[in-house]
Amino acid sequence: MNGPDLTWLSDALFPLLLIGFALLARSLFPEPDGPRRGVAAYALAALPVVGLTASAALRDTWPAMLLAILAVSTAAVRLALLARAAGDTTASALFGLWMTGQYVLGPLAARPDQSVPLQWVEQGCNTLTQTAFAYAAWRLARTVRTKEPVAT
Repeated sequence: MNGPDLTWLSDALFPLLLIGFALLARSLFPEPDGPRRGVAAYALAALPVVGLTASAALRDTWPAMLLAILAVSTAAVRLALLARAAGDTTASALFGLWMTGQYVLGPLAARPDQSVPLQWVEQGCNTLTQTAFAYAAWRLARTVRTKEPVAT
């Protein structure tokens, strides 16, 4: 829009995604009550600290990006498993679609020829997968509210 190029804003993308997805993934695990659950919970809580520290030390965002991918993958798999355990195979499949979309967006955004049609494909993919996530999350929340909690 002919405004200034705010590089600090684009540089903040992966660190902020890391924080958000690590918090989401961490929230999907119950409070640690045993040694195995504690490891996952504490590792997910440590991801933002490790990623942001490594990114600051290297003066690059790739450590935050890699750990954000790990966090979003963990969240997607955990949500799909929770949906399946709750008996909602549709929500489980939609969480899988959401994760697939996240993996597709990276290579699309990294292409050097960012044409207008490619931008439309990216935005269409993003809209579709985010809609799948929102609908799956709504279904899972509704299913969990109406049933006894599932131990997973």
